[in-house]
Amino acid sequence: MGSRPGPPPDRAVATAAERDRWIRKNRYYYDAIAAFVGRTIPARSRVLQLGCDLGQLLGRLDRPARVLGVDGAADRIALAQAQHPHIGFVAADPEEFVSDERFDWIVVADAVGSFTDVQLVLEHARRMLAPDGRLLISYYNWLWEPILGAAEIFGQKMRQRPQNWLPDAGLQTFLDLTDLGIVRRGNLLLVPRNIPFVSSIVNRLLAPLPLIRRLTLVEYVVARTLPAAPEALPVTCSVIVPCRNEAGTIAGLVDRMPPLGSRTQIVLVEGHSRDNTLAECRRVQQLHADKDILVLTQPGIGKADAVRAGIAAASGDILLILDADLSVAPEELVRFYRALVSGKGELANGTRLVYPVEREAMRYLNRLANRAFAIAFSWLLGQRITDTLCGTKAFRRSTYDRIVAATRDSIDPFGDFDLLVGAATLDLRIVEVPVRYHARTYGATNISRFRHGFQLLQLLWRSARKLKFSG
Repeated sequence: MGSRPGPPPDRAVATAAERDRWIRKNRYYYDAIAAFVGRTIPARSRVLQLGCDLGQLLGRLDRPARVLGVDGAADRIALAQAQHPHIGFVAADPEEFVSDERFDWIVVADAVGSFTDVQLVLEHARRMLAPDGRLLISYYNWLWEPILGAAEIFGQKMRQRPQNWLPDAGLQTFLDLTDLGIVRRGNLLLVPRNIPFVSSIVNRLLAPLPLIRRLTLVEYVVARTLPAAPEALPVTCSVIVPCRNEAGTIAGLVDRMPPLGSRTQIVLVEGHSRDNTLAECRRVQQLHADKDILVLTQPGIGKADAVRAGIAAASGDILLILDADLSVAPEELVRFYRALVSGKGELANGTRLVYPVEREAMRYLNRLANRAFAIAFSWLLGQRITDTLCGTKAFRRSTYDRIVAATRDSIDPFGDFDLLVGAATLDLRIVEVPVRYHARTYGATNISRFRHGFQLLQLLWRSARKLKFSG
């Protein structure tokens, strides 16, 4: 349902003192929303809130670089300024507010239902977002309309004029019209009032679960600006190739590597092989003196360690990861490169489960496990992921640095989950790139189904506690 013309929201009519009493009466709800926003927005961000109320949400941010709250009632702004003297506030109509300043995060919490022109607000917000900025919108679930109406009648909620009740499709329409794309969506608060012992358990453990989450009071989306055109500036690329016991595929991989960007560097990271992989890497390096090939031996063990070592030594602006077994063809990397430079995503993740898989390439149990992990991580990340274990990925170095800071103390043996979880934690857009998955032509897999599977289950649980059950 779209917005419709009407009078200003009732929040702008109630006095600041009355509004303060209602917030105190429903403290549990407002604290929960503020805590969620505080967890979502990283420290040192520049933050703008449209419809800031009394600043109760902005006051919970973690060491922001700049904070500005906008609300249409001057007495509200005065009280907000008195309660939060370290925050900047402006008395202005949130629907008309436009600034030349750029913000990393723009928040519209519980206000979109009151706007008379939702599209106009989103157009203004898009103009004020930094190039990598994010828009966070929280709004009431339309299923709660009769419940909240009854709460107003019985004096449990402040009365408001008729609201815009926006289902997912309605908000999606407004975002599409303003060239904003959803990065993540989610739900909060199955029990919005404080019932000792019950509320915290239900809201932390039950509310995030599939199906049940559709019944929560609050829905939210995180959106970003969609790219207007492909990137014109030349960028350099580094392809990180972890290789352990892969002597039979190195030469073919280098021969088939396509040109990427203005310069393509190949970083071969040898992993203490039992065959002559290291010698083969050096032979191919000398044979292809015309190519930028770097050979090194990883300091530790495991693919994740090899990828980190390769990235540390790489010089490219864009980093791509390709397994040395040629199960994914090097030629496929062109698609990953294009997905990044066109702005379709900030992490390009390969998916092997779209095209038919060669019979010997993936065992049946592995395929079932991959699909199960994909379902679990799609729910966990709030973005659709069909394959979490494909080793082929691409991202910018600046993106990688941010992800590393968000995924410390990980037990991920491959590094794939760290990249996905880190991207989701930072609300980066993950774009999937379908690839064809081929059977090995040399050697045996380095993956232990059960040992590594158990580690990944541990990682899934730890990530769920952080992303879904931390409220």
